[in-house]
Amino acid sequence: VDITIPEAVTSIFDSTFAGCSGFINFIIPNNITTIGNHAFAKCTGLSNLAIPEGVISIGEGVFEDCTGLISVDIPESVTLIGGWAFAGCTSITNVEIPDIVSEIAESTFKNCSSLSNISFSSNINSIGRDAFYGCTSLTGLTIPSTITNIEFPAFYGCDNLQEIVLNNSNLNLERASPDFYSSVTEINIPEDATVISPYAFAKCFNVSNISIPDSIVTIEGYAFSNCSGLSNITIPGNVSSIGNNAFQDCSGLTSIIIPESVESIGDLAFQNCSALTNITIPSKVSSIYRAFYGCRNLSEITFLGDAPSISNGFDSNIDPNATVYYDPNYEGWSDTFDQIPTAWIESIDFEYGLEDGNYTLVSARNDLSGSISIPSTYNGIPVTCIGEEALKNFTGITNVDIPNSVISIKFGAFESCTGLISITIPDSVESIGHNAFGNCSGLTSVTIPGNVSSIGDSAFENCSGLTSILIDTGVLSIGNNAFRDCSGLTSVIIPESVESIGRNAFRNCSGLTGVTIPSSVSSIGDSAFQNCSNLTGVTVLGNLDFIGSDAFSDNNALIYIKFEGIAPTSGSNFSNDNSYLIVNDENESSFLSEGADWINMLVVNSDTVASALNLVSRDNISDIKMGKVNILSKSTEKVELVLEIEETSDFPNWMGATVHQHTINLDAVGDKRFYRIKISD
Repeated sequence: VDITIPEAVTSIFDSTFAGCSGFINFIIPNNITTIGNHAFAKCTGLSNLAIPEGVISIGEGVFEDCTGLISVDIPESVTLIGGWAFAGCTSITNVEIPDIVSEIAESTFKNCSSLSNISFSSNINSIGRDAFYGCTSLTGLTIPSTITNIEFPAFYGCDNLQEIVLNNSNLNLERASPDFYSSVTEINIPEDATVISPYAFAKCFNVSNISIPDSIVTIEGYAFSNCSGLSNITIPGNVSSIGNNAFQDCSGLTSIIIPESVESIGDLAFQNCSALTNITIPSKVSSIYRAFYGCRNLSEITFLGDAPSISNGFDSNIDPNATVYYDPNYEGWSDTFDQIPTAWIESIDFEYGLEDGNYTLVSARNDLSGSISIPSTYNGIPVTCIGEEALKNFTGITNVDIPNSVISIKFGAFESCTGLISITIPDSVESIGHNAFGNCSGLTSVTIPGNVSSIGDSAFENCSGLTSILIDTGVLSIGNNAFRDCSGLTSVIIPESVESIGRNAFRNCSGLTGVTIPSSVSSIGDSAFQNCSNLTGVTVLGNLDFIGSDAFSDNNALIYIKFEGIAPTSGSNFSNDNSYLIVNDENESSFLSEGADWINMLVVNSDTVASALNLVSRDNISDIKMGKVNILSKSTEKVELVLEIEETSDFPNWMGATVHQHTINLDAVGDKRFYRIKISD
């Protein structure tokens, strides 16, 4: 049946043609401006319809259940489309909404199961309840920038809707879920959006990942709740808050990156994210209330700031091997957090303390070992000090590189690091504290930079593996016990800048064979070189003001001590009676005067020694061993010097040179033959 309406008619009243199932085509005259409610409802035979330009409003349910309607042209003059207008039009495939229309009312296209394409007007701002309910052929949808509100459940049952493009940063989707995204696999959020509204993407069951633009600052409550297919998500760096239940029941979520910008995480924000195994909480988050309740597979929980206040933050049935990792440079941490064991963050080796605007290294992770490099800065601020006992007893450390930012190494900083083999002390270091490297038995060599004014007491005491020490010019003092019991030490060079050598400074350094005291040294403390059992010679280049008690005593191998200057104020227990003292002619009287205190000293004029040494150095005579100088203490009479010289193939040639009167006696010592030569001046 074909129907033609006269030109004089301007309105089609409510239900005028409702139920006229025989209609196939219908021509609406151009003078029609209004089509009333249900005017063509259930006209199941109607297949095509052209609504003329001039129609202003289409009433509620106008074409409801017109199941044969394939296409309909809606003119630009239409300003209003009523609710249910095309509901049940199961054959319609395409719809274009005129630009003047501002709202798609409730159930307008409900159950239009063939509708695959819809073009929204440029002025539309709202999509009503059930507007596209059951539109199973919709696969993609672009929401224009003008739309600010989508009512629940506007897209319920759109089971094949896979891609949605959102273009409005102010879109309120709070009432659009749970239907809107039930089958969606991809969602595009506009680049200028600042807020993700409550329930915005709730129940996106099939979405595996969502890209959140950098413009977002707030993720509100339930925004991604029940997104069970979501496997990972990165929250951009401008987000400051994550609302209550924001990711609740995202059971497939295995990874989430929360940026440092986040300051608050809401109640139950990640509840029942059962696949989540690790999470990192940024430093600005100050409290957690049930945020991760039900996340039973969490095993690594990392906090980057102070310990936040917490109330049932984690499930009581959490992974029994779970560990809370924290940065020791923040406050409030202890051995447990919410009854979970704690440990340092694995990438953090050191703990620092802020002192006078710079950082001091105060501690290190317990398992620190091998070669380590101490950072020059922490959080952009220089590390200038290695604190007291900071690395004490870290026996697994083998090598240490100290940066040029460090000025001070404090008391016991590396004490008893027995595995330490080498350490680089930069020129920036100005002080080495007491016992700084004490008992570092594996240390083999060390260079003390010239900016160090004082080597602290016991700084290297009992470093038994230490074989050589280089002290740069600039060091002023060597502290008490500084190198005591360094039994492997064979060489030490004391620079001209050193003014004092402390008590016991080199005591029991049994490997030391010779030492030169520079002219800058004015005092040598008590027992400074006592019991250096292999020390054979000591040369003092300047005028010592003071030599302490037993400074060179118990050195049984000592052959000579040579003084270039005058006698010190004390020589009490200076050495044993098998060694002798070499002095210059002009200073000899200071050693032999009645006021001098040189008990058991054997003094010989340097000219006499020079003559003897000149004689025995001829023709490469080897293994020269000086013997006892037989003189009377404080005597200027004739001196007899005894030398021991091992016999060699050149010995007969040497004997042909006669410089002084001499006598020869042959003594046997083990399997060697020695000639004892007496030379008299």
